[in-house]
Amino acid sequence: MECNTLVMAADDVVGELRSVIADALHRLNADRGGHYMSSVASALAVERSTVSRWQKRTVTAKPEHCEMLATHWPDYFDGARLAELHYRAVQIGPHVGATSVGIEMFDSPAGVYSAATEALRMPQPRLADRVYRHVAFHLDRRGTDPMEADLLFDEGARQATQVHRALMAQRAAEGWQMHVVLSAGNPSRLGSIAAMMETLEGPNVEIFAYPYRLPMVLAPVIIANQVVLLSHDHRRWERPDSAILIRSRTVADWASKFFVDLVADAPIRLRTPSGADQIEFNRLKRYLDDHP
Repeated sequence: MECNTLVMAADDVVGELRSVIADALHRLNADRGGHYMSSVASALAVERSTVSRWQKRTVTAKPEHCEMLATHWPDYFDGARLAELHYRAVQIGPHVGATSVGIEMFDSPAGVYSAATEALRMPQPRLADRVYRHVAFHLDRRGTDPMEADLLFDEGARQATQVHRALMAQRAAEGWQMHVVLSAGNPSRLGSIAAMMETLEGPNVEIFAYPYRLPMVLAPVIIANQVVLLSHDHRRWERPDSAILIRSRTVADWASKFFVDLVADAPIRLRTPSGADQIEFNRLKRYLDDHP
């Protein structure tokens, strides 16, 4: 009985996935004059008959084709929702394929930062999705940026880190909601905090701090309400060196609720949309000086 229930649940998810794709294709075709499906097939490098089967709900589009549909026609296809439906189907039944489309693993700093950059670089037509929530709980015991001071932090990782930081600054300037919650466990952390406060300039930037030395934790980064990156810090670099990336609006919503709770409990607000708060920064500095 339990097995049959799982199969029925998987069929329901696959049915929903096929309906979402078919409905979007029909809307797209109607809006483009009624003879547009050949163009869709050409753009995705598939046969016209394949697109026809998607429209008839007889075949499920592969994850890579769903991603291409969302890239070419984001107003019609929600890439994150399609990826999540694929993932749910895989989790409860063997109907869609062996790949867990919603999850990727990265085992190097370059891979982690490149994955975050790719997610942040994706265009977001909806204003509500132009959001970046970053939990930065790093120890910074040495007081130096590994990108600048650690010879073992290789050039690929260094470049990937620089590209991601530059894109964060760009998105902040473009008006994205850039919200950061960070740890400040010792005075040596203040340099990187001051640099972040100076670099992230924009109308929707907020930075919050915990003036405590926190243990190493899986601190989430939530990008565009669609991607969650759970990273693990290297004990030497004290920066992410491995991570799991999950593409799911449901998981992003869950992680965002956790983030909101962290913000609510953070005792220090270093930056508001009005700008950096030097008084709060000085208060943080005094606290760290008094509690070495």
